[in-house]
Amino acid sequence: MTPKPALRLQDLPPRWARFCLGIRTFAKRELGCDFPALPCLVAVSGGADSTALLVIASLLCRMHGGSVHAAHLNHGLRAEAQADEDFVARLCAGLGVPLTMESADVAARAAGRGIGLEEAGREARYELFEKTRRTIGAQVVLVAHQLNDRAEDQLMRLARGSGWPALGGMPGQDAQRSLLRPLLLTPRTTLEAFLKNSGYPWRVDESNFSRDATRNRFRHDLLPGLVAENPAFLDAAARVWRMARVDEAHWSVQISAALAGAQRKSGSI
Repeated sequence: MTPKPALRLQDLPPRWARFCLGIRTFAKRELGCDFPALPCLVAVSGGADSTALLVIASLLCRMHGGSVHAAHLNHGLRAEAQADEDFVARLCAGLGVPLTMESADVAARAAGRGIGLEEAGREARYELFEKTRRTIGAQVVLVAHQLNDRAEDQLMRLARGSGWPALGGMPGQDAQRSLLRPLLLTPRTTLEAFLKNSGYPWRVDESNFSRDATRNRFRHDLLPGLVAENPAFLDAAARVWRMARVDEAHWSVQISAALAGAQRKSGSI
């Protein structure tokens, strides 16, 4: 199926137009980055999360003066990888978004470096994103981590023994890598509902259901159990993330002041 573009925000039902505008508000007020006014690179796999992000970003950037370019990496690991690549190409063509696509032998990279496939794939993706960002002059790379991903990340950090405030989960902005996660407080179900109501299909990666990967076990076994115990668990995870950000900002100021004081003291001796 060829994705059906909604070329203007006003073409959407009011609920979903407000939803898109809310993504901009979250990024601007809480993450400190008004991405719709900037040249953006969107990481697109073809799954629901990144498909929704590309559609939202293209609508917002066209309205607020920014621009969108997409990047897709074929990992060469799945028989469906070519179909994913073709889907992303059709999606971008329908939206009028320029696309950079590359292929990588992730399996060979993992074997050569003695690392797992997931880590090797992540390295290859972010290398492509940074190279493309520099080539096209994008100021920010938009990645589609959403609320469920962040809740899973919190649980995985807890299992590894992370301390506070790292237990709050992945940051909304990574200035070192020019990354922004504008969907970080949006549930996966909301993104899928947005796509269905807007007429956009997406690709399903069956490997995301394999219990061989640690994250998948947290996603399909542990997180649903917690949501069953507390239906508001994702909301609670969002509050934990916000509290962690407040504490991190506070202690960052305190540490900077202490270091500056120590330097002044040592300079006066």
